[in-house]
Amino acid sequence: MRKRRILSAILSVLLILCMLPAAVFAEGAGQPLDGKLRLNVPASSGAVLRADYEKVTPEGMTDDCFTFQWYRKDGQEQTELGTDSSYTVSDQDLGYQIVLVVTGMEEFGISGTLTAVSNPVTASAQEAEALLQAQPDQYDVAYTAPDNAQLPADGEIPSDEEVYYGDIYSDDGEYYGGEIVVDGDESIGGEESGEYYSGDEMLFGEESMDEETGYEEDLSGEGQISGGEEMWPEESAVFPEEEMESQDENWDLGSENQPESEGSENSEIWNETEEVVWTQLEQDDPEGDQKLLDEAAGLEVPEPEADPEPEEETGPVLTVQTDREDHVLDFGVVSASDIAGTPMQYAKITNNGSETLYFSEIHPEHFMADDISALEPGQTEEVFVQPREGLEPGTYTDTIVYTADNGETAQFQAQVEIQSGTLSGDEPVEVSVEPASYDFPTVLENEDGTYTIPDAAVFQLTATGEIDFTSLEVVGAENSVFTASAVSETGSFTIQPDSLTEADYEEDITETFTVINTDMETPPTVTVSFRVDCRSPLISVIDPESAALDFGTLTVGYTAPSEEVVVKNTGNVPVTLTADGSDSFEVILPDDFELDPEEEAIVEIWLKEGLPVTETVTENVKIGTEDDTAGVEVACSYAVEAAATPTPMVTPVPTATPAPTATPVPEAEKLLKVYSAGEITGLPNGTDKSVTGLTLPSKVAIETTKGRKTAAVTWDVAASAYNPASVSSQTFVVNGWITLPDGVQQNNVSLATSAKVTVNAYSPYRPADADTYLTGISSSAYYTTDSEIFFQAVGGGMNRDAVAREGDIQYVPSGWKVLDTRPFMDTTYKSTFRIKQAGDYTLTVTFDEKTYSANGQWVKTGKQISRSVNFHVAQGQTVTATPNPSVTGTESANKNATTQKSAVQTGDDTNILPFVVILILAILCIAGILVYRNKKK
Repeated sequence: MRKRRILSAILSVLLILCMLPAAVFAEGAGQPLDGKLRLNVPASSGAVLRADYEKVTPEGMTDDCFTFQWYRKDGQEQTELGTDSSYTVSDQDLGYQIVLVVTGMEEFGISGTLTAVSNPVTASAQEAEALLQAQPDQYDVAYTAPDNAQLPADGEIPSDEEVYYGDIYSDDGEYYGGEIVVDGDESIGGEESGEYYSGDEMLFGEESMDEETGYEEDLSGEGQISGGEEMWPEESAVFPEEEMESQDENWDLGSENQPESEGSENSEIWNETEEVVWTQLEQDDPEGDQKLLDEAAGLEVPEPEADPEPEEETGPVLTVQTDREDHVLDFGVVSASDIAGTPMQYAKITNNGSETLYFSEIHPEHFMADDISALEPGQTEEVFVQPREGLEPGTYTDTIVYTADNGETAQFQAQVEIQSGTLSGDEPVEVSVEPASYDFPTVLENEDGTYTIPDAAVFQLTATGEIDFTSLEVVGAENSVFTASAVSETGSFTIQPDSLTEADYEEDITETFTVINTDMETPPTVTVSFRVDCRSPLISVIDPESAALDFGTLTVGYTAPSEEVVVKNTGNVPVTLTADGSDSFEVILPDDFELDPEEEAIVEIWLKEGLPVTETVTENVKIGTEDDTAGVEVACSYAVEAAATPTPMVTPVPTATPAPTATPVPEAEKLLKVYSAGEITGLPNGTDKSVTGLTLPSKVAIETTKGRKTAAVTWDVAASAYNPASVSSQTFVVNGWITLPDGVQQNNVSLATSAKVTVNAYSPYRPADADTYLTGISSSAYYTTDSEIFFQAVGGGMNRDAVAREGDIQYVPSGWKVLDTRPFMDTTYKSTFRIKQAGDYTLTVTFDEKTYSANGQWVKTGKQISRSVNFHVAQGQTVTATPNPSVTGTESANKNATTQKSAVQTGDDTNILPFVVILILAILCIAGILVYRNKKK
């Protein structure tokens, strides 16, 4: 018998050991999270947020089962806040939502993640509760509003005797429950309106309930209510139900709400639901409220002084005075171009009342008028009225009304007739345009087959009289290949070739634009031309005036003079400069003869010495290229005169003293004119504000009594209106002063000169498609269920923070998705993940488009792009449950491979081999016992 008991105990132990693997497997498999994760309280400044697991499955979850990640959510962007189990909301979170992501810990048998999103953070708990009261199911917050609760949206107690329902407690937690009637300015039982009410809890003050009497002795802690007025204990008392009948004093002060006998309509002080009813005092009558309070306290109440009889007002409070009795300001007939110069008319507004009147702004539709902010009693304010600029021809009448805050008004009318046309006076105004013609540089084909549009040419209108330039219109052909801008207030406009789509303009394209206006007898015209050259580069002279050089008139024995010419390679391939001189001129090229596209060089032209006396001679000097595909000719002229012949000596009379020989006085060289430096166009945006950056010439041409020369110039670049930081196109003038060459007299001629410079608008940076990509992950890479897959998102333009300018574009990663959408944890935009099941997958990363604003911030445009990578995940290695000793070598490998195809990944790596061995031993032991017993029988 004893042997059987021992055997039974052994078998029981073996059975328990055999059951352990099942328990291990059940735990190791991991239970997936489900249900709804919520936050414990609404999000407001100072609130401590925690996870609420009431609706999370499996049940019984605690903070120990999870890891935590808190974020501040701003639209699509999320900022990490911490990894603790709780988060204290700060003022920096105001207006944003708080996001909690919990991830189950596998060691606790929990897998998966859940997310909870709070309400937008408010400044107070009352505001947060009011928000959740209005939208209880919109946010993941464990909040249940009180039954029938009527919380104001702003957390304040509203006026007009509103009733609130909810649970009422004293400071020590005793329940009083019920209904509260309050007025909006002062409420019995609170220092400030709304302070005593927080959610479903009534705060009675600093003193707690008197346990012996059941009265709340002092609601404010100082025996006062709002405004510092005294109150008697009975007013603030909260009566227990059993003591209600013994109260002799009438605590309900409203004459219409005096309690009668128990059971009457006004005896709702304690009813079946134990409601507390507080009836409001006389609404909007603080003095009446104090009187009632004093009377109830037994104090002597003086009779109020009678109000003085109001003074009767005579006549209107506001009066208007104008030059006409009908109060109409008539501006007569005004031409459209003269509206700005129309004389103002005035009206006087007088306050005849006894109170200060305050006025809101007025905005008449067709007239400008002064605003009046306030008028003291007896004060008069004079206001001006004038027609608004830009009115079309027609007749306009506006009633101009000044309205005071008490409803008093003062009004009058204004009328004007706008004359058709823009010219002032009877004589027609003549308008001219400069330049009257313009040749755009030849457009060359780029290496990629595209064409670079020439910069716009600027034209200036000039009028002989007054004219509104903005009323003029520049009109070209119906299918013009040019675009003309609107005329500015100063009379300037631009013309530019349109976008080129075909290289079919091998001949010059010439068009005429007309500046039209109905009142102009002779409209001016502008002729512009250009052509497209798909074959060769071009060498051009930067300063058009340098294409014709006048060396002036020289005297025999002169020293060889020289002039400089700046040339530019406007083609798309490098060229080697060559030069052909002439009989009288020699050309000296720079040391580096090769010019890259858009590169400039200075070429010197010298007049040869020893030339004979001659009238003015003009010879062409050619500056070209080595392959003779392009070049320019410079017309150079000069003249040589003989030296002055000395006056012959007079033979003296022997008896007379010889007369002195007269010394010829050479004629002084005088300044006649200083030329401007012309226009400099096509400069890139952001060009340095300097003489070199703006390519200002070091010399300008002057005209003297002995011909044309050049003079050194000093430029005042700093005083110009150029702003290198602006992204807009800029056209401005740089002033300078010349230094006269030796021997040239100023001759009362101004030494000032100028240059008109145009800097192109900035072309905002936009990243190429290839600049936004994913790295670290590849479609051709080999991944298994055991692999940790890494990737990084790179957005185009993210590296331009230091050089960004207004209008630039960048792409910033906002989130990624394989099976579900996840945010990036930091600004490196790196992440890793694992896939537990073999198959084909796609990683997709979304990028927000941002633009650089004028205030130096990257701002979202609302657009998004994405980048995706397809990849395959193969099944990783698994542990074989029972090794087969008869299978070896290749057979074993094949069998393992077969097992891998059908094995299920549980996420548990526990070694089960010891338990399997125990199970086999238990089975063998049981079998041996059975065989032994059979043999014994």
